[in-house]
Amino acid sequence: MIVGDDDQPASDPASGQQGLRSPQAPARTGNLFDRLPAARDAEVFTTLLQRAGLRIERIVSHGQASAPDFWYDCPDEEWVVLLRGGAAVWIEGEPAPRVLGVGDWLHLPAHCRHRLHWTDPAQHTVWLAVHSEPADRAHTANTADKGEAPPVG
Repeated sequence: MIVGDDDQPASDPASGQQGLRSPQAPARTGNLFDRLPAARDAEVFTTLLQRAGLRIERIVSHGQASAPDFWYDCPDEEWVVLLRGGAAVWIEGEPAPRVLGVGDWLHLPAHCRHRLHWTDPAQHTVWLAVHSEPADRAHTANTADKGEAPPVG
């Protein structure tokens, strides 16, 4: 049986089974545009959710750019969507930066070298970033947990 908030048995219509609900962390809500930081010399990163192999964060930029000789080289995959403002990201080997506007997203595979070419200096640039383990590393970790050999190749 499933126990509801009032500790009374409840059914699970999806499975047709009755049992106990597993304890869960409380649900959380927020607004990505609340409490935007004042303009700063550096971007502001706020972790919204973190689990094994996954991190979701809000990034707030205000005119920042990477140093001309600096390239990010992250071990995890990164997927970002621009929610407010504007930016340009330069991916190593490409002839020009990719200009991003509101609603544009970008997937950066693990170790895809890139740099922040510019962000809008006149307003906050707000990003939502999802960082995750690359599929090959996640698969290796999952098979190791199950006692399976990782894939060859």
